[in-house]
Amino acid sequence: MTNDERSTMARLGGEAFHALNREHRTSVDLIQERHPELNRRQALVAHLLDTRFRDVSVEDRRRMLATVGTQWPFHTKAEPRKSLRLKTDLGHLGVDGLARLICEASIHPVDAWFNSARRRVTGFERGLPTASNQHRIWHAYGFYDPDMVPKLVTILRFYHNWMLRGRDGATPAMRIGLAKGLIYPRDLFSFPWDRRLDDSKCDIIYNIIIVIDTNIIVSGLRSRRGASYLILDSMLSGATRFALSPALVLEYEDVLKRPGILGAPPSISHVQVDVILDALCKMAVEVSPWFRFRPFLNDPKDDHVVECAMAASARIIVSGDKVFRHEDVSAFGLVWLTAPDYAYELNLERRMK
Repeated sequence: MTNDERSTMARLGGEAFHALNREHRTSVDLIQERHPELNRRQALVAHLLDTRFRDVSVEDRRRMLATVGTQWPFHTKAEPRKSLRLKTDLGHLGVDGLARLICEASIHPVDAWFNSARRRVTGFERGLPTASNQHRIWHAYGFYDPDMVPKLVTILRFYHNWMLRGRDGATPAMRIGLAKGLIYPRDLFSFPWDRRLDDSKCDIIYNIIIVIDTNIIVSGLRSRRGASYLILDSMLSGATRFALSPALVLEYEDVLKRPGILGAPPSISHVQVDVILDALCKMAVEVSPWFRFRPFLNDPKDDHVVECAMAASARIIVSGDKVFRHEDVSAFGLVWLTAPDYAYELNLERRMK
């Protein structure tokens, strides 16, 4: 249907409303007196429904609305020639309730969601007509693998219902009572893990998971003075819940065994390094990130730390590297803290004395 045809239908719909309103003015006024919550259009629809189903049983009304339906006479430009079929009429609604339901029936929210999906996901964009004589459609951004479509739809649906806030600051799930708060990207990309720590046996300061960068481990092993050593000690004692990924453990080992990294001569041997790494792996929440955010940070070598934090649903990254002071890191709900800041927040220094 062309734009001119839609405009014509909208004009006819407006004329039909005004004509029926003039014809049934008295009856519509009486309905609005009995049901002041109805607007003029809803009251007119209620009168038309009452006229149609006045001498019909509830069962026949249910069958007629489900099969024959109702031709909507008040055309709009967005939805011309609209017809409605009510499949869930249980007979508990009067003509006023049916009128409100029919007047609010629209596929506009569905169209809006599809338009939003096309804007947000490049692969969902409409195909482009080519200049060939057969006017073939070229899906320039379409996925080669069709299995990607339902996967991205699932992610987008979760994002729309649980993470996308409206003007009122609430998500759709919050509006209908399914969620008490906002779901963050870290929860969307989180991966289930086996919990190795027993809260009844370990003294957990706070019920959070953190990710410790390699420079904190190095500083903690080089000197027993400072916040880095306090954090390392709390990791080994079980007082701090932390996550490790294979990439992060390998980086620990690679850096700690570099010549001169732990002093000259080194404060501990390679054998002792292996013992400490084994202990950290035993106490850690082990994760295996199944996604990649690379390139993400200004230093690509640290991207795997963010991936580990996201996979573990961690809240904090403790590092002495300012590369984590990145706006997209905070957008994922992650907080970057230095070793002194984290030790101060958890009051580790007082606990270690």
